[in-house]
This record gives sequence, structure tokens and C-alpha cells, in this order.
Amino acid sequence: MTDRIALIVSRLATIRDRKIISSFHIMGDIRVSLNMIVLREYDRHARDNHIDSRSVMEALSRHFYLKLKQPLSSDDTLLYRLDRCICQTSALPRSREKYRLLSALVRLRSDLFPQKPFQEKQAIFPETTREYRPLFSLKTNQNPGTV
Repeated sequence: MTDRIALIVSRLATIRDRKIISSFHIMGDIRVSLNMIVLREYDRHARDNHIDSRSVMEALSRHFYLKLKQPLSSDDTLLYRLDRCICQTSALPRSREKYRLLSALVRLRSDLFPQKPFQEKQAIFPETTREYRPLFSLKTNQNPGTV
């Protein structure tokens, strides 16, 4: 958490003109921090279900430490661990804890890596082995059916 605060403070300290402060980036940093709090809150539930959320927290800490040194660096380890943890969490039975944890993980991933595609698509929905086709096509207003 202190890593995130350090990023916000260092970003604010380097800006000379207050009009240039990007509230979008600052709000993104705060969103990431709040999702890390949720992840920490549901850590026991994750451990009880054999989900390695601690490795995600360690990778997050490392990621932000590296960002303080090199703002443009990307951490593929964090991306892999987030994707893996999302897959493991999505396989759990329905519960409030599952959805809170999954929501925090997905928001973390989308805030930190908005341009990178998800790595393990089949792991989230293993029962879908056939190719997906939409139920409704907007171009032709026809119903192509389902697979």
C-alpha cells in the first residue's frame, strides 16, 4: 500500500503546473489501492480454496517497486499471476466471497494492463470447447443461432 502512495506522491511532486495533474491517473492509482485492500481482505478465503493470492500481492509489490525506478517498465510475472488467480477463482462454487475476490482481481488486471489480452480464456469457461457465435448479429438483424 505504501508503494501506491509513494507513486501518487512522486507523480504529484514532479508536476510543475497544477493544471496538468491528471486526475484520471491519480484515480486509477487509488482504484488499484482499493482493489489491493479487497484482495488482502479475502486472502483467507483464497487460501482456504487453494488460490495463491499471496503471490499476486508479492508480484504487485514488486511491480510498484519497479515502477518507482522505471516508470515505463512492464512486469509479465504480475500479469501471469493475475490471470492464473482469476482462472482459479472463477472455478470456485458460487459465493459472495468468490465474486468479491474475482471482481477485485479483474479490476486490478484491467487497471494495470488495459491493452494486454487475457492469457487463459479456456480456463475460465472450460465447458465451452466449441467456437463462440453470437446469438444476434447487429449488422444483418438476423438470428444466426447458437453452437
